[in-house]
Amino acid sequence: MQESQHMEFKRQRKDDLLKWISAFANVEAGAVPVGCDDQGQAVGIQRAQKLLEDIPNKVRDVLCIVIDVNLQLHGALETLEVITASQPVNSSAIAARYPQVTQRTIERWQKKLREQGEIEFQGAPKAGGYFVKEHHV
Repeated sequence: MQESQHMEFKRQRKDDLLKWISAFANVEAGAVPVGCDDQGQAVGIQRAQKLLEDIPNKVRDVLCIVIDVNLQLHGALETLEVITASQPVNSSAIAARYPQVTQRTIERWQKKLREQGEIEFQGAPKAGGYFVKEHHV
């Protein structure tokens, strides 16, 4: 295994883990194995059971997204696999992040992206959101 646009290895849990989770959630799905060196070899982490609970809670509280965290066993070594999925984009979430841009402007951007086939609405009308469409080459 090697790092890619969908995979980033982390030796230990640090605050930049949130940066990678946010990046993967904003673009496409991705995985962040924690407790692996840059070549993907398990080096293990301490307190894996505690982090199994702490990481998703911190991500939910700070980034407002839901992720999966799985415990992986490599002999006596424990690692965690943090998995993000694409998150829906809605105009109010964008407006909250960019207060200098009006809601109407954001809605125009979304309409243009929808018409260009770049995004599509998925889910229930009140709970769903726009997702970036996958383009197959």
